[in-house]
This record gives sequence, structure tokens and C-alpha cells, in this order.
Amino acid sequence: MSISFRYPNNMFLVNNMNNILQQNILYPFAFDEVACRKVGLGQTPMIHVWRHEKAFILGMRDWKLPNAKEAVEWLQQQGYDVMVRHSGGAAVPLDKGVVNISIILPKPIGKINIHHDFEIMYQFMKNTLSDFSREINKGEVPGSYCPGEYDLSIDGFKFCGIAQRRQTKSFIIHAFVIVEDSGSNRAALVRDFYKIAAGQTDKFIEYPHVRPTSTASLSELTNLNSVETFVNHVKQYVSTEANIFEQNNLDDNDEVLEMMKRIKSRYSVS
Repeated sequence: MSISFRYPNNMFLVNNMNNILQQNILYPFAFDEVACRKVGLGQTPMIHVWRHEKAFILGMRDWKLPNAKEAVEWLQQQGYDVMVRHSGGAAVPLDKGVVNISIILPKPIGKINIHHDFEIMYQFMKNTLSDFSREINKGEVPGSYCPGEYDLSIDGFKFCGIAQRRQTKSFIIHAFVIVEDSGSNRAALVRDFYKIAAGQTDKFIEYPHVRPTSTASLSELTNLNSVETFVNHVKQYVSTEANIFEQNNLDDNDEVLEMMKRIKSRYSVS
């Protein structure tokens, strides 16, 4: 699929790679929700880059599995901050080697095309990684965690997943990018979560059947060996497409804190 897309002339680049490492995992998701609403009201579009020390994000279907509560307690005993996200997708582990990117844009006038939105992130990743890999493929990788039509892979190994979240006047395209360390170890954690969460039942339950060998990090697949290098290439690419203004936060952090409360009340695992 070939798309025609031009970035806005001006964009904020919010780099939260270090200052929310140990924040409540609800914070970056609340941040995106508030930022998306502001962009819908006419604020400058935004790219939000962040990571977390140790978190595990559930999809809404994951939380409905018969033993999900027991599986969450198992994760929390290992020190994971756990939440249910309200965008699409399934379970994803986060740590310092995983970079999250949210592209937050106003909705274009006319017909909505969700594939177009995913293609924006696909092209974003291809251009960001052009110095490291000539071939980045899209399409579901069998056995990967958080599987989807827009899994991104190199040599058959998934390293990136994409989701989206829409509001009335704006939308978010989100990607998690496995940059450092072992992709298979993260996949094994997700596999073990599902073993507990699905439990032993005669009833057919649909959930991802994860194979650790399906997933790898960019450091395993290419010569890109650090999150710092990856983020620098994100900045380099975006600066060729728009005038970039870096900032560290939204002007009104109270709105983000209030949004955290709302998300927790709707999607809490406690």
C-alpha cells in the first residue's frame, strides 16, 4: 500500500526517555490522551518518545481471561507495574530497552482510513532505520506477542508492534520498538503470563499463543545497539520532515494527573 502523507510544518517532540522511567505506567498513556485532545483543539501536533523501567501492558481481552487476576499478581510479585490499555492490541512487556513512540495528529478531513494511519508509522520506522536495515517487513509474525497485521519484522523476527487510538478530532499512532537485549526473553514472559491467565479449561479461549523464537531486538538483528542511537535517528528523521520544537512535558500536568485517575477507574487491575 502506497500512501500520500505530509507531516505538519511544525511539531513538538516530547522526549520522556528518562524522566518517567519510574512513574506510574498510567502516566504516559494519560499524557497521550491529554495531548491528543489538545491537538484536536488546534495545538501543535506531537511526537512523544518514552520508556518505562518495568511494566506489563494488558489488552482488554487479556484482562477478561479466566485467571487474569492471578497472572497479574504473579507479574506484580516480580516488580511489574501492570495496567490495561484502552487502545487495541494484546499483552506487551516494557523495560528500559523498549522505546515507545506516539505520533499524535489532527484527523484529516474526509473518509477515515485506519490502514493509512498504520502506514504512517510503518513509513516512519522504515525511514528512521534506513541506516541499519534495508528491508523492514510488515505483516503478522506467527507466534509473536501482541500480534497484528502491522507487525514490523526483519528476517522474520518481530521487533515492533503498532496500535492506534482515535478521538473525535485527533488520533494517536503508537509503536513499541524492542531496541536492546533479548526479544525472546520478553516473549517468554508473555507466554508464561498467558499460561497462567488462560488456566485449565475445556472452554475454547482465544488468546495469542506466543513462541519466544518469533521475536528479537534491533540490537540482535542489526548494528543498532542502544536506545540512545535509536532516539537520535528518530530526531534526525523527523527533523527532515518538519520543524521540531523539543519540550519535556505538557503545559498543564494537572490534566494528565486527572486523566490518570479516569483511566484507573475504567481499566484498573487492582
